[in-house]
Amino acid sequence: MILNRAIALALVGSIAPVISDAAELASHRAVYDMELLEASERSGLTGVDGRMVYEFLGNDCKGYAVRFRSVASFRSEAGQQVIDQRVTTLEKTESGSFSFATQSFTDNRLDKEVKGEAEYHSNGEMLEVILSLPDRKTIELPDALFPVAHLQDLLRRAADGERIYATKVFDGTENGDKVLLTNVVIGEPEKAGEENDSATPLGELANRPYWPVSMSYYDVAVPTGGEDEPVFRLSFDLYDNGITRDFRMDYGDFTIHQKLVELEPLTAPPCEK
Repeated sequence: MILNRAIALALVGSIAPVISDAAELASHRAVYDMELLEASERSGLTGVDGRMVYEFLGNDCKGYAVRFRSVASFRSEAGQQVIDQRVTTLEKTESGSFSFATQSFTDNRLDKEVKGEAEYHSNGEMLEVILSLPDRKTIELPDALFPVAHLQDLLRRAADGERIYATKVFDGTENGDKVLLTNVVIGEPEKAGEENDSATPLGELANRPYWPVSMSYYDVAVPTGGEDEPVFRLSFDLYDNGITRDFRMDYGDFTIHQKLVELEPLTAPPCEK
């Protein structure tokens, strides 16, 4: 489901090591409340509410582990559906490997389960993806960045003053068999300030500057002709230590807002000397 992929990219991607060698990523647990921001008549949606719990833990030597669960109620005139999505990933940037497992439930019924591993091909031009669920198979995909590396790249570019660029990402969601092209726009640094309600859970971090970031995602396997619509769009505020708040997921017919309501620091296991 596209929602699953959007959530994964918004969070897995946005919590990444920062641009300076002296800085460290923020291992943490975050809770986001979800609401429907806007919806077209064609979407049929009358309301969305839910909550997401997200954990990020790791470092360069051990790798970066992500676990999150999102439960949301989608309401329409026809009734209500509860969508429960669970994702776990482990990205080892030093070895260039990425493992992933996703589960999607609708009204407590398992709709989809995907599990696999990916690594860079020896020729350096392709990704090799080994899927164990839903079916065992090995596929080759165009070269792309894994989520943490994708955002490491973003943060470096932001620090260097770059504002618009494009790159490719593989995150393992959906069926674990697609690479997406991302068009990224990075705004000038801003500061939320304590008067901003969404800044409250950030504590002292609220007084630090952040980058407004917008991303549009396209399926690289679909011919575009130069006038295609993205699969979805994300926008979020990204702090220089990797913490993300106040992000929006635009699916064309409707837009969902995720608001940070709780933030708890976690301690990553130390690197062995």
